[in-house]
Amino acid sequence: MPDWTYRTLFQRPLFALPFKTARALAFSGLGTLAKIPGGVYVVDFFGHMLPPRDLTIVVDGVEYRSPVGLGPHLDPQQQALRAISRFGVGWVEIDPAFQAQDATAKLSVSAVEQTVQWQLSSDGTEPAADPPPSPALTVPVWRRLSCPHTTAEQATTAACLQQIEAHGFTTNPLTLNTLGIAVAQQWSLDEWKVHLGTIQERLRYEGEDELAEIEFATPVYVVLPLDLSLADQRHYLIAAREAGIRGFVIANTEFDSPLAASAQLGCCCLLLQALRTEFGNDCTLVASAGIHSPEDALRAWRSGATLVQVDSGLIFAGPGLPKRINDARRFFQSIYPPLYANRGQHVQFPSPPLPQPHSPAVRMVEQSWFWLLLLGLSMFGGGLLAGIIAATRVVLPYDEAYLGLTRVQIAAINPRLLLFMAHDRVTLAGTMLAIGVFYSFLAWHGVRQGSHWAWLTILTSALSGFASFFLFLFFGYFDPFHALVTAILLQLLLAGWQGKLSSPAVPQFPNLRDTLAWRLCQWGQLLFVIQGAALIVGGCVICYVGSTTVFVPEDLEFMRTTRETLLGLHPRLIPVVAHDRASFGGMLISCGLATLLSALWGFRQGDGWQWWMYLLASTLAYGSTMLVHFAVGYHSGWHLAPALLGWGLVIAGLALSYPYLMGIDLAHYRRWKELLAK
Repeated sequence: MPDWTYRTLFQRPLFALPFKTARALAFSGLGTLAKIPGGVYVVDFFGHMLPPRDLTIVVDGVEYRSPVGLGPHLDPQQQALRAISRFGVGWVEIDPAFQAQDATAKLSVSAVEQTVQWQLSSDGTEPAADPPPSPALTVPVWRRLSCPHTTAEQATTAACLQQIEAHGFTTNPLTLNTLGIAVAQQWSLDEWKVHLGTIQERLRYEGEDELAEIEFATPVYVVLPLDLSLADQRHYLIAAREAGIRGFVIANTEFDSPLAASAQLGCCCLLLQALRTEFGNDCTLVASAGIHSPEDALRAWRSGATLVQVDSGLIFAGPGLPKRINDARRFFQSIYPPLYANRGQHVQFPSPPLPQPHSPAVRMVEQSWFWLLLLGLSMFGGGLLAGIIAATRVVLPYDEAYLGLTRVQIAAINPRLLLFMAHDRVTLAGTMLAIGVFYSFLAWHGVRQGSHWAWLTILTSALSGFASFFLFLFFGYFDPFHALVTAILLQLLLAGWQGKLSSPAVPQFPNLRDTLAWRLCQWGQLLFVIQGAALIVGGCVICYVGSTTVFVPEDLEFMRTTRETLLGLHPRLIPVVAHDRASFGGMLISCGLATLLSALWGFRQGDGWQWWMYLLASTLAYGSTMLVHFAVGYHSGWHLAPALLGWGLVIAGLALSYPYLMGIDLAHYRRWKELLAK
C-alpha cells in the first residue's frame, strides 16, 4: 500500500475495522506478496525506497543503510517484516515477549491522538517457550529482551539469558527492556549491576570462539521508559554505562494508557537533551517515541538522537514515512554535518569518493544524462517532423513505393483514407512529442542530478518503445525509415545506459508534515498512476488491434467502407495502416510507462519541473489528438471518450498536485527555517 493508495483509498476503511482485523488484512497481504518469488521486487517497484548511500552510518560497529529503523510494535507477529523492511529503513527490531502479549491483547486505535493502545493481560503473559527465530532480512535485526513487570529480579535475568540462548550469538544490537522492572520493584544498585553484568558476560562468552579479541561484540542498549524521572533514577543509568551499555532507547512502554504522539515526542526530546548533557557524545541514543513525521525525526536528531525508530507512525502517516524522513535527513545533514559527526565516538560515516579531474566537455559526454537528453530532444524533433508530414502530404515516398500508388491514387481509392491515415499519424506524432518532453525533463532535472529513478524510468520506457518496432513481423510492412531512426535512437539509449550516473543530489526543503497540500497531492499522484496504467493498457490493446484486425468499427464507419473492401481494392493498404496503428500503440505504452514510473517514484515537494513536465506532455499529446480528430471530421464520441477521460484525469491530477509540487506552502519553509536555526 503506497501512500497514494493508503492515504486516499484504504486508511479510512481500515480504521473503521477492529484494529487487529485491519492489521491482519494489510500485513497478511504484504507478507504473502513478499513470500512469492520476486514479490519483494514488486514492493521495490512501487516504493523505490532504497536509501541513498550518503545516508549510510556505522554505529557501534554495525552498518545501517539508513539512520531510520523500524520498531517492534508495528508488526509484532512478523507477518510482513520482509516487505516492510524494504520501506527505506536501516534496521528492524523484534520483541518475542511482546509478540506473545500482543496475541492475547485487546487493541484500539485513536486517530486523533495518533496512538495504538494495547490492553494487555493483567497476569502478564510469559514469553513463548520456543520463540520464533529472527527473520532473514536484508537489513540488521535487533532483538528486544523483555519480561512482564511482575517478574522477580533473578527470574528476569534468567529469562533474558534464555532469550539470548534461543536466538544464538549475533553482532547486531540487543535492547534490554528491564529498567522499568528494576525501577518498579526498587532493585538495589548492586542487583541492577549484577543483572547487567550477567547479560554482558553471557554475550562475551557466546562470542569467545569467533570474536575472542572483541569485548562485548554485541552492542546492548537499555530501553528507557518515557515516564522515567532522570533525577530520581540517574544512578541506574550511570551504572549501566559503567557496565558497558552502549546507549539507550527512549521508547513508550506504557501500552495501557499511551500518551498522544505529540506528547510522546516532547518527552522523548527532553530525555534526549538530558541524556546527551549527562553522558556527552560517547553514548548512542535512539529516539523511538512519537516519530510520526519527518519533522518529528529532525527534532529528535536536534535534541541529541543518534538514530530514530518509526513504529505506529506508519499506521497514521503511511508506509512512505521512512523515505520522507530519509529525504529530510539528507537535506538537514548537508546543512549541519557536524551535528551528526559528534554523536558518539562509535559513529562513523563513509568517506565520499574523490572526484576525478576531467575537463567539463569530457565529463559531459561520459555522463548518462547527456545522451538521454539527446534521446529526448531527438524524440521531440522526430515527433515534430512526423506531425508536419502527417498534416501536409501524409504519406512519404517509400510508402508510395511500397503501395505502387501515388498520393492522388490513394485518395482516389477512398476519399477519406488519407484523412484517416493523417489522424493516425498526427496522434502518433503527438505521443512522440510527449515522450520527448518526458525524456528531456527527466534527463535534465532528474538524471543530471543523479536520480536513479529518473534514469530507470527513461530506460524502461524507451526499451518498450524500441521493442514495439518488431511488431512489423505480424503485419508485414517493414518501414526502412522507421528502422533507420530506431537504430540511431537506440545508440543514444545505449550510450545513456552505459554512461555515468552522478551521486543523487540532496533534495531541497523536502516534505516535513502531512499538510493539506501533501494530502491533496496523494490524490493527484493516484490519478497520474491511473493515467499511466490506462495508457499502457490502451497501448497494448492498440498494438493487438494493429497487428490483427487493424480497424475498429468506428474507423470503418468513418471511412464508410469495410475491411474486406479495402483489402480487395489493394492488398498492401492494410499493412501500411497497420504499421501506423501498431507504432502508435508502442509509443502509447512507452508514454504510459514514463507517466506511471514518474508518478510512482518522482513526486517531491517543491519539484515544480515535474508539474510542468506533465502539463506540457499531456497538452501536446491530447491536444494534437483532439485537434486532428475534429480537423478530419472524426467525431465519434465513443472513439474520443478514452482521450477525453484521460485528459480530464491529467487536469485533475495537475490541479491537486500543484500546491505540493510547486512548493507554494509558505508555512513549510517557515518550519524549515525554525529547524535550521542554530
